[in-house]
Amino acid sequence: MGGAQMRIKSRAHAVLTLQPSHQVSTFSPDRFSSHPFVKSAFQRQPVFIWEIQYASASSLFLAPLKMSRSRCVALLLLVLCGAAEFAEACSCSPEHPQQAYCNADVVIRAKVVGRKEVVTGNDAYGYPIKMIQYDIKQIKMFKGPDGDIDTIFTGPSSSLCGVNLESNGKKEYLITGNMDSNGTLRINLCDYVESWESLSMTQRKSLGQRYQMGCDCRVVQCPMIPCSINDPKECLWTDWVLEGTVQGTQAQHYNCIKRNDSSCAWYRGSAPPSKEFMDIADP
Repeated sequence: MGGAQMRIKSRAHAVLTLQPSHQVSTFSPDRFSSHPFVKSAFQRQPVFIWEIQYASASSLFLAPLKMSRSRCVALLLLVLCGAAEFAEACSCSPEHPQQAYCNADVVIRAKVVGRKEVVTGNDAYGYPIKMIQYDIKQIKMFKGPDGDIDTIFTGPSSSLCGVNLESNGKKEYLITGNMDSNGTLRINLCDYVESWESLSMTQRKSLGQRYQMGCDCRVVQCPMIPCSINDPKECLWTDWVLEGTVQGTQAQHYNCIKRNDSSCAWYRGSAPPSKEFMDIADP
C-alpha cells in the first residue's frame, strides 16, 4: 500500500497512517493479507479484525474484534476503503491566483515571526486537536476584516493539510485563507500561499481591485486537451496543458476580467484595462 504504515499504539489499539496519494481502491486482498501486521493477525486464534474507533485526516485508530478468517480480508479492505475519504482530505485542484483571491476571506502580505504547536480543544472522541500557530507581522491587507491579523493556524503536518512556513521573520509571504466561526484565520495546503518575491509584477498589482473586478467571473482549469468553457463568464486556464506548470503565463500575467457586456475575458498586463477592452462584446 505504498508508504502506508501500521504501528502498534498499545496491545489493544493500532494506528494506520495513510498518505493522501494512496490509491486504496487498487489494493488487492492478496497484497493486503501479506502485510506483516495483518499476517500476524492471521496467525492468531481467533483471527482479529480492527474496528475503526477514531478517524482523522491521516490516521485511523483501530481496536481488535474477533472474526473468522473467511471474512477478515474483506472487512480489513472495507476499513481501508473507508479510510480513503480521510486520506483524500488534502486533495484539491490548483487555483489561478485570481480565483484563490476571490474564494478567500483574507488575503495578506506578512512575515512569520513565531511558530508553536497548540491544542485547540478536543474532538468528539476526546482526542486533542493539535494545530500549528504562526505568529505573523502583517505588512498589508488586500482583503479581510478591519484590523491587523497577528496569528494564523494550520494543521500540524502536511498529511493533515498543514502549511510549512519559515518563521525567522526574514521571508515575506502572500497568504490567502478563511476565517473560522471564532474569527480565527486558518490556512491549508489548498490555499494559495506563496513567497512574495516569487510573484510577478502583474500579480502584485492585481491584488485588490484588479482581482476583485474578476470575482464575478470563473477561471476554469484545462486538465487535458481537448477542453472548453460553457459560459461567457468563464476564462479557460491552460497553463498546465501548455506549459506543464500551474505557475505559467496566465497565472503570472493575466486576469480574467468582467467586461461591460457581462462576459469575461483574459486581460494581460499590470496597467488598468482600456475602455476599448471593456467595451468589446463577444460575438
